[in-house]
Amino acid sequence: MDNGATGTPVKKRKRDQVVLTDDIKFIYDPLDTDFNAIRLLTLLSEDTNDVHCTLEHVSLINPPNYVALSYCWGDPAVTKYIKINGIAVQVTSNLEYALRHLRTKGYSRLWVDAVCINQQDKTERSQQLLWMGSIYRRAKEVIAWTGEDIDMGIDFINRLNGLEESTSALLTVIDSHIGEVAAFLEFLARPYWRRVWIIQELALARHVTIHCGRLEISWSALNASIRKFDHCSETSEIINMRNLVEFKDDAAHKRPVNFLEALGRSSAALSTEPRDKVFALLGLVYDSALYIPVPNYKQSIRDICISMTISAMSTTSSLDIIPVLAPFSDRSLLPSWCPNWFALDKSTVLRQTGYLLRKSPILSHWSVCDDGDRIIHQSTVGTEAKFTVAKDVLNNDLVRLNGFLLDHIATIIHSHVGNGKDISVAADPALLGTSETNPYGTEARLVTIIAKSLACGGFLFEHYQDFLRDIYEYWGTSLMITNMQGDTHSMPDLWKDEEHAKHRAAANIVTYLAMAKSEGVAFMSTRGGYVGWAYNGAEPGDNIYLLAGCSVPVILRPRAAGGYTILGYALVQGVMDGEIMELQSESQETRGIWEGNWVDLDIY
Repeated sequence: MDNGATGTPVKKRKRDQVVLTDDIKFIYDPLDTDFNAIRLLTLLSEDTNDVHCTLEHVSLINPPNYVALSYCWGDPAVTKYIKINGIAVQVTSNLEYALRHLRTKGYSRLWVDAVCINQQDKTERSQQLLWMGSIYRRAKEVIAWTGEDIDMGIDFINRLNGLEESTSALLTVIDSHIGEVAAFLEFLARPYWRRVWIIQELALARHVTIHCGRLEISWSALNASIRKFDHCSETSEIINMRNLVEFKDDAAHKRPVNFLEALGRSSAALSTEPRDKVFALLGLVYDSALYIPVPNYKQSIRDICISMTISAMSTTSSLDIIPVLAPFSDRSLLPSWCPNWFALDKSTVLRQTGYLLRKSPILSHWSVCDDGDRIIHQSTVGTEAKFTVAKDVLNNDLVRLNGFLLDHIATIIHSHVGNGKDISVAADPALLGTSETNPYGTEARLVTIIAKSLACGGFLFEHYQDFLRDIYEYWGTSLMITNMQGDTHSMPDLWKDEEHAKHRAAANIVTYLAMAKSEGVAFMSTRGGYVGWAYNGAEPGDNIYLLAGCSVPVILRPRAAGGYTILGYALVQGVMDGEIMELQSESQETRGIWEGNWVDLDIY
């Protein structure tokens, strides 16, 4: 249906076999996908306060001029009526207000997702999603509708942009206009700026105008104010806006963005439809087809997650995604080896995706090597990732991997800050072995390894030598923390004792254990005498395996019904650089120790 559109007309075809309500079937004719058809809304200039409009079909191949609306749907329970092709239709109040406002501004032909896509037709929604990027790229203008007026916030944006690039001048303005600053941050805290879809809508737009009630500002004006304010203050609102600016800069300069990178950077964004947490990113990234060849709103979250995980392992030829990403997501309805791509942990996802992209350490405090030049581990260097996905007799999803049992967890510190008793137990010489049996050789080497594991070349790197000296004094003979009378004290009590360097070192250790806790790991030792860090959900007795094609050791827990569940990763000193693989490839005598220990593992 052309309805007078100036672009390429679209041929009509027979109605799709879609179940529609009585009202909807008179509004939505099927779109001709062979001609890349979309619908455009035309606002009618009626002499009434009510919104009247029509829908027309046009082709994206050569569309007429139109404006795309970027907005927050708003509360679905708070609605108003507009008339489409003469039929009253309920829309959210926020959308009705936006359309009424745009009509007074003289806008006519618009693309509005809630109206131009038949939201009751999941097939059409999935198909139109593929063209969403093109819809916003081809729009003459994208209007960012942020809601009602907030005069003081817009005034502050203009005030900031009138200043020179001077930190002192910015601080003076901020201090002297507290009310405007509060309104500015309130404006940036509006739900609109948290929508996951606006990342694509703004990033791909040729020209963006931001509407705040009756007020308007350009994207460049908002961008400039964000950059200036960012020099003086960092709030959650500014961090979110900085992220939007970076996405738009990436698109403007045609910098390729990887799916995992976009997923990490958008982790704080929100969506009503859970699938949109991923689907909304597909038009922004160059490798979307590797993860989701065709988005499908009919497909369950579980099936999408499993499909994405299999694709990720296949295309990257690595199993890292299983221990690195899966544990830091809501896996309640998924097998333990499968990340919930739609519910990743916001506090850890940037670090985890950074490691998967080989851009950052798996833990912010962990340095792979002493000089810090390498950030990726190689615990099973030279092995190939092989996996088989199957179902057992009870129809449970499993993945079959090849693995080698390294050790079992002996002790692990789970307390929030740790204490002297916890540390002494985790580093008990009886558990770690004598100088003849512990895997690190001499006791001096063992103490050095403990110090390195706690300092990790990160948080304490600048003071590592001092820290190491304190560790020797602190754990030099017994590895126990005691006061002058020999009583074991909790670490916080020892912080106050400035007479002993070992107690000051203890304070550093506790501080670091608390930091590690926030990154999802805890200090551990193994039955074989290794020390390192383990995923927080691990417990004594859990197995530590090396998996072929996985750069980090993994923690597995046996199931009563057979097979294993995966808990997360372990960082084990003396294993992370492929030392075990070297032992297996040395002499025939050494190889015999490991022969037959690589086995197939069923992970559920």
